[in-house]
Amino acid sequence: MLKYQVSITFGTPEQINAIPILHQQQILMLDAKATKQAYQAIHDWQMLSSDMLGNIPFADERFQNIQKHQISDDATLKKWLYQRPVAFADYVYVLPVFGSADEPAIYTTWKMVVKYAPVVFSADNTIVVDVLGRWCLYYHHDGLLTFAS
Repeated sequence: MLKYQVSITFGTPEQINAIPILHQQQILMLDAKATKQAYQAIHDWQMLSSDMLGNIPFADERFQNIQKHQISDDATLKKWLYQRPVAFADYVYVLPVFGSADEPAIYTTWKMVVKYAPVVFSADNTIVVDVLGRWCLYYHHDGLLTFAS
């Protein structure tokens, strides 16, 4: 069973308990050192702009392709995510933009992000990034997703 701390990203304790064990095994909390390394990688890859509010999430020169989606309902959200050029088996980091120092990053598959998208993209600003730095998805708390590759 996932620890309660994951609820920051994947739902309430009740929602987490309802996640099948097979899915729970694909949603891993990183320890403090690995979380710091994930944030450092994003910094080193120069993915994000200096706009800390997320209105212009990505550095101009980093990505050639930017796609936006305003969340309207769960089905449309999942369909839009499914249509991104990402394989379900690809591993990603899920990190809160304004997370506290003790809030762990999540290491999971793109499939889990799509499956649980209505919960993952329902709170504060969050980024999902490919572990190789090829693309990044920025969720703004106003319901706007921006995918950059």
